Amino acid sequence: MRSILPHRTFMYYPATFVGNNSNLELKSCLLLNISLCEETESSEDFLVTIYNPISHEVSQYVRLPVSGDSYTVTDYNGNAAMLMTDIQLLISPRESVVSQLVPIPQSVLNIPYRNSSALNELVFRATDLPPLGFTSYHVTVSSSTGSSGTTRQSNDTNIGNTGISLEINATTGLVQSITNNGVSVAVQQEFLYYVGAEGNNTSSDTWASGAYKLNILETFMDMKISSSLIPTGDLVEEIHQVFSDWASQVIRVYKEESHVELEWLVGPIPINDNKGKEPISRFTTNLSTNKIFYTDSNGREMLRRERNHRPTWDVKLAEPAPGNYYPVTSKIVVTDEDKGLEFAVLNDRAQGGASMKDGQIEIMVSTLRGSQSGVHRRLLNDDAKGVGEALNETAYGEGLIARGRHFVFAGEIAGSDNVSLAAQERLLAQRILLAPWVFISRGSSAQTRSINRKQFVGLTRPLLENVQVLTLEPQDSRTVLLRLEHILERNEDSQLSQDVTVALQDILVGLDITSVKEMTLDGNKELSSLERLSWSSTDTKERPVIARKIEDPFTITLSPFQIRTFLSCTDTVPGMLTVHLIPHSHDDLGYRKTVDQYYYGKFSSIHKAGVQYIIDTVADVLSKDPKKRTGLDVQGLKLMGCRNVYEGLLYQTTRLGLNMDRVDKDGRGKLWEGKRRLSVKQRHGVSREEDYRAERDGNARNCIWTCDTDVVRRADSAVRLTTNNLIEWDILSTVETAFLWMWWQEQDEAVRNVYRNLINSGQIELIGGGWVMNDEASSHYQATIDQFAWGLRWLEKTFGVCGRPRIGWQIDPFGHSKETASIMAQMGFDGLFFSRLDYQDKESRLNTSTMEMVWEASESLGESTEEGTNTLQ
Repeated sequence: MRSILPHRTFMYYPATFVGNNSNLELKSCLLLNISLCEETESSEDFLVTIYNPISHEVSQYVRLPVSGDSYTVTDYNGNAAMLMTDIQLLISPRESVVSQLVPIPQSVLNIPYRNSSALNELVFRATDLPPLGFTSYHVTVSSSTGSSGTTRQSNDTNIGNTGISLEINATTGLVQSITNNGVSVAVQQEFLYYVGAEGNNTSSDTWASGAYKLNILETFMDMKISSSLIPTGDLVEEIHQVFSDWASQVIRVYKEESHVELEWLVGPIPINDNKGKEPISRFTTNLSTNKIFYTDSNGREMLRRERNHRPTWDVKLAEPAPGNYYPVTSKIVVTDEDKGLEFAVLNDRAQGGASMKDGQIEIMVSTLRGSQSGVHRRLLNDDAKGVGEALNETAYGEGLIARGRHFVFAGEIAGSDNVSLAAQERLLAQRILLAPWVFISRGSSAQTRSINRKQFVGLTRPLLENVQVLTLEPQDSRTVLLRLEHILERNEDSQLSQDVTVALQDILVGLDITSVKEMTLDGNKELSSLERLSWSSTDTKERPVIARKIEDPFTITLSPFQIRTFLSCTDTVPGMLTVHLIPHSHDDLGYRKTVDQYYYGKFSSIHKAGVQYIIDTVADVLSKDPKKRTGLDVQGLKLMGCRNVYEGLLYQTTRLGLNMDRVDKDGRGKLWEGKRRLSVKQRHGVSREEDYRAERDGNARNCIWTCDTDVVRRADSAVRLTTNNLIEWDILSTVETAFLWMWWQEQDEAVRNVYRNLINSGQIELIGGGWVMNDEASSHYQATIDQFAWGLRWLEKTFGVCGRPRIGWQIDPFGHSKETASIMAQMGFDGLFFSRLDYQDKESRLNTSTMEMVWEASESLGESTEEGTNTLQ
């Protein structure tokens, strides 16, 4: 997940400071991933403005494609300061910044649709970028030479800095070892690919590998290095490796950094042999790991994984590689406890990762769901999971090309400079996710010089490295939504994992806080008024109670991994700079279909095949029959002293579209009905006949279950269900608020009032409430929080308190996580349900009557973030 800005942005600078040029046009270079930027390539004089979204000072290397041979970079980041129109502006005499020209890799130059004159990238280090602020640099073409460094052919060589170095094997050309502060770890890194299974889609072990299904042959082909170049210089040393005509990478070590960066480029993946391919980057170390490795949960808590093992059932893996792949949003780690060593790989996008042998890490260079990552699996057979076509995407008549980065840490677990290696990884993960935003401004030399003596500082003082302003969002003219986050887990670092005290009054420049209210995580409900169900189970653990202190009255304490959300009333100051951070996420929305196609319908041959018609028909049917309802029977169950969150559930994942040839003649938009009398000894929750299990096109997620249920509470678990009577009960779950919002804009007030009345009467209960479906569109926890906050805010504003969902829902692997449950609990959800359970896990749970569970959150957060959970059958 990355953030994007519009291509053209205007920022206001005080006219009294810059003269008549008070409007400065800032442009984003949106094609830097192929080393292309028209503004820097065609200009001999330009301004670089760099915004830092992190809450403490950050130093960041900047890379800009250029067509010249020599450049001068000038910095105005000094110590003398003056205050003007309540914006902190720092001014100093001009200082020259060390820069370096580095050749663009030949594989990038060869990209067929790259229309650029740049052969080199200008590299310089933006030092001490202010928290939530920006600094400007002036770049001009220079007549001098000497900043370009040198380039040499190499077999056996070292690159590095005083802290970390990397050695290349003379025979293979592969990475041989990494040394960090004198401690060496043997490691070999290579590119390989699995051959995607063709399969006939008749059973789990003969299924084709595709967009939804990872099924790979156990044999793989490796790629040998054919050439290697070594650019060196004052700032960065690189190794340019070519594995084949469709796979290459650049290995980098920057001065003053403690990690190794690997930038890979893969594609177009060849298919002339009629075989689909799934490329991986594999790291093999000499660490003894005893089958154990760790992956992050949505970019946050690290989870222990064990190869070929599941903690709650006896797993038997017919497909060892897919069965050991886990979502990797930001990091995958192996450790050798006996040696006290750790090896970690961080990524710049959500991917899949595994440890197929001790000491080994492999990462697929796209996610398991090809359509979610910029796609870099290329397969030739459909997996019969609803897409209807093979995962074989092209651009400009050829297979796609993908470019991304991995960041490697290796060394002692204890780390260096009194900072553990895990804490160093956390800090770098923040820099990757919240990378500084670079803007380019062109103009005459006089224009750029008149405005480049500037630095804006958004915080009155930098926060500690373990604290981040997660959200700073105006709610109205006098209210600001503020989220503060402690980014480390408990016990990750001896110092940085301690509680932190923050004085809110001292944080924000130009804001005078007059009152503070602590809110739920989504920012839409006062925390003091939150009431949630308390869940217990047969193996409930005693969990710590995490304090929520507010003192003085605007001083708060953050515990490890704690996120606290506040609404602050302020006295605003006119002329303050407002920065909006907008996370970019693409909803999957099916394969090669747009939002509008799903909403309005894509296939004219299917009657009313669009999301809008489901909302229309549900409202129409409920209005005609007050005995029918959608949602969950909350009020009735309250009278019994409990709330059953899993009762009589119809779910329809609107983003996937609808197979409307199964719609009932009465037009109610139902895809099927299953009626079955259940015994509590057989199943818990709601079930359906086996022959209802899949739709004609394999998309088995749009369905209706109808049954009547009684509630059975057992002392050793959450709510249990039995089915006694057989009557219809229609239940609707709307997942993505964006679709409901689209429908709402098209309705007149009369129709809107009908819908409001249905919600207020309890005939409709909304489920989930995220603006988009968080587990697919936003795999990182920060974007998940934003998507929920926006969706829940609109629902409550539109429908009042009755429109606020209390039940969560998710379906895909990046949502099958502790972090998803924890986020929902902190937003006030009573429970959640999910689908796509491992078929062996499902069978085990059905046999032991444990389809419901308590999802435990991080040990750092305590029992208040646990969530009652049920799986759909």
